[in-house]
Amino acid sequence: MAVLLGCGAIFLLGEWIASRTSEPSPEEARQQVRAALATPGGLAQAELLTPLLLSVGPGGMAAVADVYEESFADGRGGVALELFVERFAALDPLDAGDRIAGWPRDRRLEAYPALFRTWARTDPGAALAALDEIADAETRSVSFPALVEGWADVASPEVLWRYLARLEQDIDRERGCQVVVRSRMLRVGAETALREIEDLPEEPALGRFKQNLLRTGVGLVARSQPDAAIAIAEAHRDDPSGDALIRRVAVNWVTQDPAAAMAWIRTQPDTAVRRRAMREAYRRWVVRDRLGAIAWMAEQRDLDGLESILDIHASALARSDPRAAIEWARGIENPVLRREAVFDAAAVWHYEDPEAAEAWLGEAGLQDAIDQRERRRRVRAQALGLDAESRSEADSGPVSDAAAD
Repeated sequence: MAVLLGCGAIFLLGEWIASRTSEPSPEEARQQVRAALATPGGLAQAELLTPLLLSVGPGGMAAVADVYEESFADGRGGVALELFVERFAALDPLDAGDRIAGWPRDRRLEAYPALFRTWARTDPGAALAALDEIADAETRSVSFPALVEGWADVASPEVLWRYLARLEQDIDRERGCQVVVRSRMLRVGAETALREIEDLPEEPALGRFKQNLLRTGVGLVARSQPDAAIAIAEAHRDDPSGDALIRRVAVNWVTQDPAAAMAWIRTQPDTAVRRRAMREAYRRWVVRDRLGAIAWMAEQRDLDGLESILDIHASALARSDPRAAIEWARGIENPVLRREAVFDAAAVWHYEDPEAAEAWLGEAGLQDAIDQRERRRRVRAQALGLDAESRSEADSGPVSDAAAD
């Protein structure tokens, strides 16, 4: 249970135990830590290490680090390493950072988030400055969200919003926003966290950041409390960010309760916004659970409102049974939608089994039409500067999770 609570909660328990334990000598610390790390099971290790690490002062950290570094040969890491780094960083973050810098790369990447999370709780400015001096992009990528997480434990959200608003709009800023939104959701609840974002002042310092932040918040809340996310999206339907909020609800809710999410999207007004949200949500469902998405679609006797995803469904079905997918697509009443669905199913089949696809499509009298469509796509791709491999993957390859976003 202690592992589930996280290292911070483990230390709260350990502080009480450590307060009744005298500080061991460096040699005693080595022996005790070595014995704890040799104990099977992460939970058992955590229970032994927590009071022990809290009883070790700054002078004993080097001895403890020696033992941990010995364990790296066996691939040791996990909670035990995180506990040590958090304690070391709480005592002397500069010394901890210097020591971690000499570790093997996999252990560094595991340790740096704990270092910067802990450091940010006491001196976020120094932690940011230290992170800026690290050139490795992957280290920065895993450490920055942890730094923001630690900072969020001690600072008001307004301070963090203003800091994040000044950053370049990239993945780091987005991850930082997600961390703070989650922190606020845990502290004050999802609805209040969204209202806090809504209530941010309309001023140049925040600019478009507030709109982007609201999209981030709505997306996160939609996964656990879709009603709260829907309420915000509906309230901003006529705003410049309204379309994006509807889509954020759709593509995030569908990861938790896809049938309910699709039913809600279907009730929205028949606009380009609804059609795009439907496509993005169903594509994500296909990526995460293709068979579940196919089964749901098979239950829909009335396809009204689902026109925008017929081609996606045909492609998904073609990966299991291309002939059945094409026959299903040929039953679509709308000729334009029918043609697109048939062609997309055929493209998937051709991508996975060209010889079988060409033989069957030739017999069905569809090959010429598909060839014409491919020629048109080739012309468009050449105009855009895409090579043949990129065009083939874009047209008929499996949908990726990134594409679903």
